[in-house]
Amino acid sequence: MLGRVAYDAWTVPVPTPGGRYSEALLAQPNALNPLLAMGNPVDREFLPLLFAGLTQLAPDGSVRPDLAERWEVSADGQTYTFFLRPNLRWSDGTPLEAADVVFTYEALRDPDFPADPAFLAPWREVRAEALDARTVRCTLARPWAGFLEAATLGIVPRRHLAGTTGRAWLSQPFNYAPVGSGPYRLQERTVEELVLVPNEYYHGPPPYLAELRFRLYPSVQAAQDALLAGAVDGLALHGGGEPRLPANGAGLALYRRPDYARTVVLWLNTAQPPFDEREVRVAAAQAIDRARLVTEVDGAAEPARGPLPPSSWAYTAEVALPTYAPDQARALLERAGWRAGAAGERSRNGTPLAITLLTNDDPARRRAAEAVARDLRAVGFRVQVAARPWAELAREELAPQHYQAVLLGQWTPTADPDGLRALWASDGVGNLAGWRQVRADELLAQGATATDQAARRAAYAAFQALWAEEVPSIPLYYVAFTWVVRADLQGVDLAPLWDSSQRLALLPQWYRYTARVFRGW
Repeated sequence: MLGRVAYDAWTVPVPTPGGRYSEALLAQPNALNPLLAMGNPVDREFLPLLFAGLTQLAPDGSVRPDLAERWEVSADGQTYTFFLRPNLRWSDGTPLEAADVVFTYEALRDPDFPADPAFLAPWREVRAEALDARTVRCTLARPWAGFLEAATLGIVPRRHLAGTTGRAWLSQPFNYAPVGSGPYRLQERTVEELVLVPNEYYHGPPPYLAELRFRLYPSVQAAQDALLAGAVDGLALHGGGEPRLPANGAGLALYRRPDYARTVVLWLNTAQPPFDEREVRVAAAQAIDRARLVTEVDGAAEPARGPLPPSSWAYTAEVALPTYAPDQARALLERAGWRAGAAGERSRNGTPLAITLLTNDDPARRRAAEAVARDLRAVGFRVQVAARPWAELAREELAPQHYQAVLLGQWTPTADPDGLRALWASDGVGNLAGWRQVRADELLAQGATATDQAARRAAYAAFQALWAEEVPSIPLYYVAFTWVVRADLQGVDLAPLWDSSQRLALLPQWYRYTARVFRGW
């Protein structure tokens, strides 16, 4: 007994390699190619396991080395020189060199490359050249403070894809049997499952789990049944509620957290009445009980707080949306001339305070829209809720901006706050609010071009203050992300996730087994 006590006191458990992990998938990945996968959430999930970029994101959103061991940035912020680690290899054992980086970046400059134009636009202003086998120089047409995060984009091998142009990228065999430089490599792929094993040529710490299996199931119910039957070890759900677990837990551990990259937003068309009026927008924000909304909508995690999530390094806690205050909302509308009639509905100069609230036909979205309508009606709005199939909504209302208010999800694919430009700049491709604010444009441009983080932080703090004052739209809640895994899996920690589509990047730190080693005196 004494010997055991001494052994435990003088040693510590450390993770050891071995063991397997299997997971239920609800959709089959399509193209396992980092240049094509940006718009497909299932494809994106596998990228951190199979590919590496010049840089990678740390849990706090800062950028750290990956394939590049270091880099230098010119004083004007337009030239980045990356120095690759020595002896880099692809998963097939062939050398990974600067020419592969140049090939990857130059592919995105092809005017016929088949990817989202919003993703391609900044890359088309980046020119890459190999100075030698381990040195890459990237010259930007203009300063882009988010470029180091953009450089997390997975590099693809020139040897396997040289000569590919236009839509031929979509049919490359590489997309189904990729060669990468991530911690795992694809060993086998069938219509029913994918099998990954450690990449023996990986430049970083080797993963612990010796095999990953991802098995396809036709429905959430079938996946849950497989989990409870022990056929798989894990199941992840994005915004769809929690799996039903037996009272004894069945040896399972449930992890749940907000997905700060996914926000449900009440977009207000600031170019059309009545939301072209700031007082009406502020009153609408004060009328909506976002805390109550979270308890009523399946898949909602916590109330949203502004244009940036609290996980962002640029988030300013001192600036917040107008809080729930229905009496203040009524008073504000009264001062703006919107008088309540006998039935409580408001009008001004014979014009009713009436809106049509659009959403897509997802049940959770409809439930959220009805709850928002209830709160707006309580302060005097006349609200009609209309749900449309997504394709119809996008074509007939969103594209021509024929709407007053629309409740939809917003996905922010980057941790860098430069992503705000697409949503809130006057020329932003995702500016559904139609918000045109010269000062906002100036602040977003400052944040996007400054190379000093303190200057960027100041610009984004000022932007958030302006945004909270103007309330161009109303973020409602962050979507929940749930992951259920076997309780014997160790090293599970969802805290580093800034986007649930990056969840599989956590698997190399998971383990099943430990060994005790002497810890010293």
